[in-house]
Amino acid sequence: MTQGRLPESPKPWWNHDCSQAEKLKKRAWGIFHRYPTEANLIEFKRARSQARRVRCESQRIWNEKVFPTSWQRAIVIPIAKPGKNPQDAGNYRPIALTSCLCKLMEWIVNARLVYCLEEKGALYPFQSGFRHHRSTIDNILLLETSIREAFVRNQHLVSIFFDMEKAYDQHGGVPQGSVLSVVLFTLKINDIVKQLPLTVKGTLFVDDFQISCASANMSTIERQLQIAIRKITDWTNTNGFVIFN
Repeated sequence: MTQGRLPESPKPWWNHDCSQAEKLKKRAWGIFHRYPTEANLIEFKRARSQARRVRCESQRIWNEKVFPTSWQRAIVIPIAKPGKNPQDAGNYRPIALTSCLCKLMEWIVNARLVYCLEEKGALYPFQSGFRHHRSTIDNILLLETSIREAFVRNQHLVSIFFDMEKAYDQHGGVPQGSVLSVVLFTLKINDIVKQLPLTVKGTLFVDDFQISCASANMSTIERQLQIAIRKITDWTNTNGFVIFN
């Protein structure tokens, strides 16, 4: 794994304006501390009041749990998938253009959500999609290691790759173009690996799913992978996913 230490996470509503206001307040306090004049005291109190006002504004949406109606609207732009027939409406990827302020709020929520999920170990360890210090290289190295281990043990290894068709389109409330789309989708697909038999390994990169099984007996591999495929199919059908053919 190419994991590293997670970045420290501030309060979920903390943004650039809060940081700037806090810097000005500390600067004003430093000046007053060195030169305790009445004018500097007034300037410090003004900066402190401004910092408090900015924090209150940033916290309001978070604390009141009220999402502005205008932020719930989006302009959807269909983007044709490369190499696909543009005459088929199913070959377009819907991109949702939402409010810039909405995106800023989503970034704040997303940063805190990702931090909490990583801290609590809520995500599948071998999910490498859009995580800090993770990439497709992790999954490639895991598969390569399994192949080398099977070779050393004189075993066969068979791997199967899955792709979820129109993964983001299948789930309401997670539109393409939303900052939260990836992490919410990652949470949704997290349980698919629990369907695998103990003899079958699996890795994920968001919706790209790979499973493998090693054994000296090909019949055993076929039987275990068939069990895994059946369970994966049942899970995808139950949870609204479609496996790409």
